Amino acid sequence: MTRDLTGMFSPRSIAVIGASQTAQKVGAIALKNIIISGYKGRIYPINPKITAIGALKFYPDITSLPEIPDLAVIAIPANLVINELEKGGKHGVKNFVIFTAGFKEIGDSGLQLEKQLIDVANRYQLNILGPNCLGFASTTPPLNVTFGQVIKDPGNLRLISQSGAIAASLFDWCQTTTLGFNDFVTVGNKSVVNENDILGHWLPQLSQTLSTSTPGLSSVIPVGLYLESISNGQELVKIISQITPHHPVFILKPGKSPAAAAAMRSHTGAIAGEDRVLDAALTQSGAIRCQELGDFFDLSQAFAWENAPLGPQVAVISNAGGPAVLTTDTIAELGLEMAKLSPETKQKLLASLPRIASIINPIDVLGDALADRFGQALEIVLQDQAAQAVVVILTPQLMTQIEKTAEIIGQLSLKYPQPILCSFIGGNHTINGQKILNQFKIPTYPYPERAIKTVASMWNWQKWRQNHLLPPTIPATQAIQEDTKKILTDALAANQTTLNNQQADLLLSTFDIPTPPTSIINNLEEVNQFTQKNGWPIVLKLSSSGLLHKSDIGGVITNIKSSSELTNALNQLTQKITELSKQYPQPMKVQVQKQIDTGVEVILGVKRDPTFGSVLLFGAGGKYAEILDDHNLWLLPLTQLDAQQLVERSKVYKLLSGFRDDPPYRLDQLYEVMICLGQLANQYPQIAEIEINPLIITHHGVWAVDPKVLLTPTPSPAPVPASGPNFKTAKTISHTVLADKFHYFVFETTTPLSFKSGQYISIQVGPQRINSYSIAGTVNSHQIEILVDTSPDGIGSHYFENLKEGEEVKLLGPFGNFTYKPDNNVQELVFLGTGSGIAPLRCIIKSLLQNDHLTIPITLYFGLRYQTDLFWQQEFESLASHYPNFHFKLSLSQPDNSWTGLKGHITDHLVADFPDCSKVNAYLCGSQAMIKEARQLLTTAGCPDNHIYQEKFD
Repeated sequence: MTRDLTGMFSPRSIAVIGASQTAQKVGAIALKNIIISGYKGRIYPINPKITAIGALKFYPDITSLPEIPDLAVIAIPANLVINELEKGGKHGVKNFVIFTAGFKEIGDSGLQLEKQLIDVANRYQLNILGPNCLGFASTTPPLNVTFGQVIKDPGNLRLISQSGAIAASLFDWCQTTTLGFNDFVTVGNKSVVNENDILGHWLPQLSQTLSTSTPGLSSVIPVGLYLESISNGQELVKIISQITPHHPVFILKPGKSPAAAAAMRSHTGAIAGEDRVLDAALTQSGAIRCQELGDFFDLSQAFAWENAPLGPQVAVISNAGGPAVLTTDTIAELGLEMAKLSPETKQKLLASLPRIASIINPIDVLGDALADRFGQALEIVLQDQAAQAVVVILTPQLMTQIEKTAEIIGQLSLKYPQPILCSFIGGNHTINGQKILNQFKIPTYPYPERAIKTVASMWNWQKWRQNHLLPPTIPATQAIQEDTKKILTDALAANQTTLNNQQADLLLSTFDIPTPPTSIINNLEEVNQFTQKNGWPIVLKLSSSGLLHKSDIGGVITNIKSSSELTNALNQLTQKITELSKQYPQPMKVQVQKQIDTGVEVILGVKRDPTFGSVLLFGAGGKYAEILDDHNLWLLPLTQLDAQQLVERSKVYKLLSGFRDDPPYRLDQLYEVMICLGQLANQYPQIAEIEINPLIITHHGVWAVDPKVLLTPTPSPAPVPASGPNFKTAKTISHTVLADKFHYFVFETTTPLSFKSGQYISIQVGPQRINSYSIAGTVNSHQIEILVDTSPDGIGSHYFENLKEGEEVKLLGPFGNFTYKPDNNVQELVFLGTGSGIAPLRCIIKSLLQNDHLTIPITLYFGLRYQTDLFWQQEFESLASHYPNFHFKLSLSQPDNSWTGLKGHITDHLVADFPDCSKVNAYLCGSQAMIKEARQLLTTAGCPDNHIYQEKFD
């Protein structure tokens, strides 16, 4: 639901908590900025030590004000913030800006403080900008709620920055270039109000095209975002997609890194890395992704001052041949075109310029050009409609009239509609000319390549919006199919983490995705029966729910054309099953499949991105899937037009569309399969990833040859007695989002609970649904803590995401026997947890250390995927510092380049640390893949099987 931020950004009254008379203090600067910005509302400074400054009355606290202010600004030390927030919330204040730093950005102590802040915000339904932010400023109406520079120049630019330092730099740059803006908001830690809330607040104006524009400014409202993290990718894409048909959006987000390769993972998961998904999301929504800070500054200026070109044709006017030639290269590299000037234009240029000047674009007015020659050439070119954008390059010669040239360019910009961008190359000699261009609102750049790069970005947005002024029609989602549901339900009931070949083929067929004739066979006779019906050639392959990449281990034999070849192949795979039986304990069978002889191999897959949701991948397939780097992504849902555009931008499209004498392949059926696969993945949250590699496209049809389906296990429902459950009632004391999708709750029961560390409770999350969750800790006999990972996006996830403080839950339990097992012969304890599976381990470990005072060595391995998933790191590190026998290792499987800690899977570190596990008790909780691999590694290292415990809901 969209937050109502009217009282925050258009307040009728403002309280400044921590207002000061000491000029250098944040509270004094903020108060001064509000006053001198021209704000027309009522101002209430709050400081119990000050009664007044001049005619401005001060107040001792928020409750002493003559009214409840629309906005309260907090500029006091971090340890005092929560109390003031609580006091303001009780008093009825709804909107806060918190400048104060010292929250989660400083580590564990600040994180705990920020959790308290969020708790207060949830309790009183507060809007909080920050903490650790620079505030916000607006020029229409004027209001500067920052402790930064005073902003004078109004404009049409709207900016959001997560970094106060970037914001301060932009403030200073705006002053230097005279670039004005409409709104500038810094979000800091984004504990409550995030970028989506702000964009949603702006959306009523941004979702329509301007009917008029301010003289000197462009006819759009440019929106720039600097984000170090994205709060909700799907919501961000949804909002941006409503803005970009009317106004440009450009984003700078640091933190690029390829996703790490992982065991038991499809190519789709590895290829569709997180940064690729972000690129796809922004491209799909029409936003421009800046590659560096310079791009962000350049686009801010260009979109604010100039309208985007209506086409890719660029004319270049220069007084130096070298820079003009370099610019021509850049134009070609970035997908623009040199404007083809008309014969009439060339004739006018020939008459106006010296005989040795070049009248063919790029136009060289020669090094001795004075201001009038620049102006004549520019006006002639602007009169030619072929020039859809013009770049003027000036190098300072002894005779160059820099200031006068800038003046003439400025006057012509008022007369003609095409965007003009300038590059006055040099230092001190060109400064005054650049200042004049700034006054005329003409973007200027130190190097012409930057000007061309900016034109290219502007044209790419213009081209995108021309195709997206009308929203696409999304195909209707198919009704739930019982056959599909049964395949997935049966596999999850059997604790499968992937489907085997036969199950995957059946799954696709339920959604009308063609697969070649296939069968699981047990002997040679059954294969002969298959070939009699379907003919040669055939393929034999191993089939197992735990085996994704069969070719890597010799589990696929193709092009079998005769009985003798068949006998050899079957014997070979039978021997392979024997060899792999220890490595792959899941049942392994042989599958026969009709071979598709001719066609183009592509890869088609879907993965669930934690930020942006389901993403479809298309590109060259088979052995070329990773070699060609042909990775084209689209956020679901997918229309036929979307599918067509995605295929057309792939490297394999030339082959598919018909190359030389080869006729086109069945692209129409390919688009249908893409849509069906997207609907299948979107409709069933049990599917974590799905990949078809290869999908073979022929002149007559499309065939899904080797599908792979990875599953998302769901918590098992607790047993319900035949007479109906006898629920306990508990009140929600607090709800904290620890990181991304990890939600932490404290519940208070009406009756005391008796439980052992490691057990779980079951909570009713729907009329017919009870889910089980491990107990993460206890406050007292009436209060328990649980951790919920809401990423599966099921009924339970929606229930807990919307659960508010004060609301009641119905629960059963505690249940389960995943508890500490004392053993006098054990010399060491090892705990391995991934994701929310860390909850029961945390409870057991804290009890052993703090209550039982256990002294034998305890080692915890905690595995997460991304930095955005991080939680409880400081807590475990604190335990390790207080208890010498406790050791803690956190490892990320998919970190970006900024991560300096352990990388990879926790099982990798287990192998390195514990070559001998004969005297170890191990406790495992988390992903099924981790548990399976860890059990195997532990037993191989000598750990008795009955000394390995894993979470089971009994």
